[in-house]
Amino acid sequence: MTKDYVKYLIECKCILPQFKNSNPVVFHKFLVFSEIDTANGLIIPSYAQCNNCGVIHKVTEIGRSTVLKKENM
Repeated sequence: MTKDYVKYLIECKCILPQFKNSNPVVFHKFLVFSEIDTANGLIIPSYAQCNNCGVIHKVTEIGRSTVLKKENM
């Protein structure tokens, strides 16, 4: 099984302090590294932690994630 790798940005729901009063709201984005299974072309699910607020994201697609609730961590 061969794997490829990809880097991309994930958007969190937090806001950096310097953008707190901006209009429109600018949400924080952070870098994520994922493996792609080349046999079926899908992302191997992984977890990433926001470097601003510490929330855990479950990454299942390129550019998309699901924020996990504290009960699920």
